[in-house]
Amino acid sequence: VAHLAEFGVIFLLFNIGLELSYDRLVSMAKYVFGLGSAQLLCSTLAFTLVAVALNVPVNLAIVLGVGLAFSSTAVGMQVLQDRGETGSRHGRATFSVLLFQDLAVVLVFMLVPLLAPTADGVIHTVEILQALAQAVAKTALAIVAIIGLGRTILRPLYRSIAKASNAEIFAATTLFVVLGTSLLTESLGLSAALGAFLAGLLLAETEFH
Repeated sequence: VAHLAEFGVIFLLFNIGLELSYDRLVSMAKYVFGLGSAQLLCSTLAFTLVAVALNVPVNLAIVLGVGLAFSSTAVGMQVLQDRGETGSRHGRATFSVLLFQDLAVVLVFMLVPLLAPTADGVIHTVEILQALAQAVAKTALAIVAIIGLGRTILRPLYRSIAKASNAEIFAATTLFVVLGTSLLTESLGLSAALGAFLAGLLLAETEFH
């Protein structure tokens, strides 16, 4: 059931990406990085302070705070879809926050091991900052590489398929692109939903969307 639900989220994010354009996404950057980062930081801080007040060690409190600050993309997007509110102002804001959380997954994966208890009991801030910088660079490079490769390959690929006038091949290729991009982003430490969204965004730039 969990795997089927994940496929549902993947195709939902693909559909959302297909309805967007690159220019529109750029115009939403202030929501993605502004509102998204504000939500993640404020929620993390609030949960961390509560945990510290309950005598939880600081490093563990931070891990708990980060974990509780994340939302479920599956639940959030499905609720908006069911209510027909994905295109509303609060729907776009919610999507922006969820998208930023998908981008921040790599940061969290690299942050958690560095917050583990050490022999000297000291949190090594320099190492944490270095790891966060590496995670940001890795995420940015992965997204830029996927977008660059997609723009280079997808348009000529779909043009050649269109010449064959075969709907089955067209549908199978689209399915392969969506699932392939999702698996690629997941293997890089990002979310599969983010990969599906990028696939939709790339196809939206072609004349075959």
